[in-house]
Amino acid sequence: MSSPQMERFQVDKLLKQDNSKVFFILRGYKLFGLIVCAMIYLWQFVTRTQVTGKERVIVGLVYMVLLYKFEKSTGGYSLGKLRIPSIVFSKWTSLIIVQVILMGIAYYSARQLHLDSHILSLALAMLFTLLWTIIGNHLTHTISPPLKTVVVYDGNNVWDKERMRHPFPRQLEIIDSYDINDGAEAILSYAGKVDVLYLYRIPPDIRNELLKFATAKDLFVYVVPRLGDLILNSYRKSSLFQPPVLRYCSRDTLSTYHMEKRVLDIVVSCIGLLITSPLLLLVAILIKIEDRGPIFYRQVRLTQGRKEFEIIKFRSMTVNAEADGVARLSTKNDPRTTRVGKWIRKLRIDEIPQLINVLKGEMSIVGPRPERPDIAQQYEEELPEFSLRLLTKAGITGYAQVFGKYNTPPYDKLQMDLMYILNQSLWEDIKLIILTPRLFIVGEDSTEGVNEDQVTAMKSYD
Repeated sequence: MSSPQMERFQVDKLLKQDNSKVFFILRGYKLFGLIVCAMIYLWQFVTRTQVTGKERVIVGLVYMVLLYKFEKSTGGYSLGKLRIPSIVFSKWTSLIIVQVILMGIAYYSARQLHLDSHILSLALAMLFTLLWTIIGNHLTHTISPPLKTVVVYDGNNVWDKERMRHPFPRQLEIIDSYDINDGAEAILSYAGKVDVLYLYRIPPDIRNELLKFATAKDLFVYVVPRLGDLILNSYRKSSLFQPPVLRYCSRDTLSTYHMEKRVLDIVVSCIGLLITSPLLLLVAILIKIEDRGPIFYRQVRLTQGRKEFEIIKFRSMTVNAEADGVARLSTKNDPRTTRVGKWIRKLRIDEIPQLINVLKGEMSIVGPRPERPDIAQQYEEELPEFSLRLLTKAGITGYAQVFGKYNTPPYDKLQMDLMYILNQSLWEDIKLIILTPRLFIVGEDSTEGVNEDQVTAMKSYD
């Protein structure tokens, strides 16, 4: 569930409980934060420029609207859902973007930059948001207790059994779990005892009945979607027929988006290579000094239409890491990883040379991560739908990279990639690019390798 959906979910629940006080506290918390940040900016803005009172109000409102838009889109209001460092990153990134936008507007309109003034106001706003986020996180846990939840799953579904081992969101207090194969009737007894039904990939006919039951009993529902659900969710309503129908076609995506995406790829790649060039030179020297081996590592990967290309990365493993000829993902504490490789993998620096692939048109900045042909074939033997990831060009970052892990199971990776592929837009690309640096905050979790007994991320089940 996306951040806006989660926000509406929490607000609706609070209203349902007739707790308007809590509702206004949370809304007031957000509004107060926006007002303070706007006042900090205006304080520096007014002291350096000649503006009227009306212009100050307009500038302040523009600042608040832009800041709210970016914070909401990047997870800056996901209190109690994301970790504090991730929320702070979203807020700080939003502050920087808004500050740069307004600084550009001010320079264009009055030819005045006042860089020191902008830096000071930005630093003060960042300090305030750090403290305000800590307070807000504590406030959320204090006044918004977890919702009582019963989990409904299919015991015959190996994917569901694996997911059951993962932790649930903090907003949910799991009081019971129920295997649908034991009969759906017992679930009816939960009416009035729980707030939420959490439905895994149970059979569609049973799920429909439970959705009707939840609607009648005024319960909230989380649904782990099937692949068909993701496709259906991207359909557009059409009133040309009676009754109205849903329509979807991949050709609905305007060709202008693909041109805009290519321009974005070229601009971001050129800027990225220019800014990181000193770092790239340093890493190249360190790799060469450590074992005198090659600096770059080239490997065949798959992109749109199953086209093969050679991906370019900084070498992070020993020269003969796959001397046995078996294609495998890196494992946790992989002995093949070099000392330099350990750090450049952790900081994702080994991925930067792929900007060259983007300039060549082989990859995009945003898209599904390219898989090796051998590993992709193994995934498709168990999950034929995995080939749907090849409907668009492979990318350096994307939905699965930002919200998943290196060892994310293929079914989950496919779900996340389809969420992006079926809802592509230039704004979605920009948002994922903005969120990508958050991976540095996540740390080792996002780069965690597979278990030592695994060759791919596909797990075996008893």
